[in-house]
Amino acid sequence: MNFSFSLRGQQVQRVILPGKGEVTLAQTDYLATGGEGSLYAKGGYVYKLYLDPAAARARGIEAKLSLLKTLRHPHIVAPIDVLHDAQHEVVGFYMPQASGVPLVKTFTNAWRDPNNFGLKESLALVENMRLAVIAAHQIGAVLVDANEMNYLADGTTPRLLDVDSWQIGPYQPSAIMPSIRDVHSTGFTPLTDWFSWAVVSFQVLVGIHPYKGVHPDFKRGDLQARMLANASVFDPRVSVNAGVRDYGQVPGALLDWYHNVFQHGLRSAPPGVFAARAVAVSQPRLARTPATPFTSQTLVHDLLVHLDGEVVQVLGCGVALWRESHSGQASLRAIDLQRKQNLPSLAPSELEAMRHGQAALVRCFGGLFYAALNTAGPASGITGRWVPAERDPAALLPQQARSLPCLAQHLLAFGNRLFAVNASSDQGLSEIAVDQLGAQTLLSVRASWPFLAQASTLFANIAVFDALGTPYLVLPAGDSVHVTKASALAAYRLLDAFMVSPEQVLALAYSRADGQTYRLSLSRSGAQQGFEITAAERTDELVLNVAVNEQGVGVEVHPSGELLVFSDRPGKAGRVVQNTALTPDHRMFALPSGLHYFHGPDVVRISMQA
Repeated sequence: MNFSFSLRGQQVQRVILPGKGEVTLAQTDYLATGGEGSLYAKGGYVYKLYLDPAAARARGIEAKLSLLKTLRHPHIVAPIDVLHDAQHEVVGFYMPQASGVPLVKTFTNAWRDPNNFGLKESLALVENMRLAVIAAHQIGAVLVDANEMNYLADGTTPRLLDVDSWQIGPYQPSAIMPSIRDVHSTGFTPLTDWFSWAVVSFQVLVGIHPYKGVHPDFKRGDLQARMLANASVFDPRVSVNAGVRDYGQVPGALLDWYHNVFQHGLRSAPPGVFAARAVAVSQPRLARTPATPFTSQTLVHDLLVHLDGEVVQVLGCGVALWRESHSGQASLRAIDLQRKQNLPSLAPSELEAMRHGQAALVRCFGGLFYAALNTAGPASGITGRWVPAERDPAALLPQQARSLPCLAQHLLAFGNRLFAVNASSDQGLSEIAVDQLGAQTLLSVRASWPFLAQASTLFANIAVFDALGTPYLVLPAGDSVHVTKASALAAYRLLDAFMVSPEQVLALAYSRADGQTYRLSLSRSGAQQGFEITAAERTDELVLNVAVNEQGVGVEVHPSGELLVFSDRPGKAGRVVQNTALTPDHRMFALPSGLHYFHGPDVVRISMQA
C-alpha cells in the first residue's frame, strides 16, 4: 500500500503589514522552510515567518531589518518591512518576489546548452553579481553566507536572497556554508565576502568548485584541507572531468585574480569582469582526464540520427528538440526519434512554450499530441492538437481538441503522461486524459493528487515538494502517482533527482550540515515510513546522467566517463564499464528501442557486446 496524506485542513497564517492591513497566507502559498523561518509567496511578495519569533525579537531582528530595508538595488531582494501578529509583535518580514532559476543551474552544461547560456551570458551575470556585492558593502553590510543557493539567476540578472541573515551594525551572522568559507580568516569582512564570491562566480564561468577535481595529495572531497593548503584547480597536478569548461576563456585580469585568490591566498576585491590585464601572466591549463577514442571493447555506439544543429533536449515521448546551426537565429526544431521524421508543424514558438511549462507533448494512440495552456480571456483552459510528421499523408492535418476549462498555470509531461499544475489548489497535480471519440478529441481530468506547486521542484521523471517542512517524492508510475514521504531529505537541498523505479530514487544534493555535494540513494522502507536514504557519498556532480529502459535496465554516466549498467530491481549488483568514450556532456535517455544519448548534432544508440 502506498503511503499517502492529505493537505486539507491545514491552518492558515494571518499577518499584518504595517500601514497596509492583514494578509492571509494559506498552505497553497507556502514555499519552503529553512533554518530560521518558513516562506510564503502571495501577490508578488514573499513573506518570511520566523519559526521562533520571540527568539528573533530577542536578538534585535526589528532593528536589523530597519537597517537592511534601506538597501534598494535591482539585484538584491531586500526586506520591505516587518510583519506583525494580532498582538502587534514582530513575527517576520516581507520582500518582493524574485524570478529566476537557482544559480547552481548556470554551473552545468546540461542547463546551459539548451538555454543558450554561454560565456557572454556568464560574464554578464558574474559582473552583475559583483555590482550587487559592492552595493551591500556600501551600506556597511557583509553577506557572509552568499552561497550558490542564496542567488537566483534571471537571465544575466542575479537576485541575492537571504538578506536578513547578513551581518550589519552590531548584528552578527548565524551560519555559513563551509564550501564558501574563507578558512584563512577568523571573522567575516568584505574581503571574506569576496572570497565567497570568487568561489561561486568561478563555478558560473568554469563549472567546478575551485578546490574540487582530483589532487594527488588529498582525498577526494576534502575541501577544507585543499582550501587550507591553497591547492586549487590551478595546480597543474589537479585533473578534472571533461564537462568542466576551459577557464582560459575567462578575461585575463579576472583570471589572474582567481589564480592569486585560490592558489596564493590573495584577499582583495576583484577587478571588473572586463578590466584590462596589467601584466600578462602565464596560466596553467586545466588538466583533464585523458579522452578515449570513440570506440569501446564492450560498448557499441550506433548512430541513430545526425542533425544540422545541436540537440538540446529529448522529451519523454521520444521527440528531440534541436537548434539549427545555419539559421542565425538558433530556432528550435523537433524530430520524432521513434519514427526518424521531422515535425515541421510544431513552430519554434510552440516548442519554446513547452520549455517554459506552457505546453507539453505526449504520445498516445500511436500519435503525438501537443497540449497548450490558453490563459487569454475568460475561456482559460487546456487545448491541443495532433501533430503530423513530415511524411504523413496530407489528410492527416492538425486536429484541434475541444478546450478543457482549467485553472492550471503549468503543463508538464512525465513520459507519455500529461499533467496540469494548479498552484491555487492543495490537490495541485492533475493528470489530463486524451481520448478519441470518433472524429473528436476530448480532454478530461483523469485524477488529482496532493501537491503544493509553489513548494515543488520538477526533475526529469519525478517531482519533490516540501509539505510544510517535510519533503515528499511525487513518483508517476504505472497508471497512478505515488506521493511518498522522504523526511531524510530535509537535511539536504536538492540539485537533481531521478526515479529508477517506484522503489528506488537517486538524488544529488547539498548537505545543509557541511555544504558538500552528495549522491544519495533512496529506497522505500515501508508503507508508513516512506523513503529513506540508504547510501550517501560525496561527489563533484551537479546533474544526474541516468536513463532506464522499459525492461528495467539502467545506465548512468559518471564524471570520469565510466558507465554504470544496473537493474532497477533491488539487490541486483551493477556493472562498471570503462573506456566508453562517454563524458558528462553525452546525455542519456531511453526509447522503446533501447538506451541512447545525444551529444552535439548526434543521437546515438548504445548496446553491450556479448
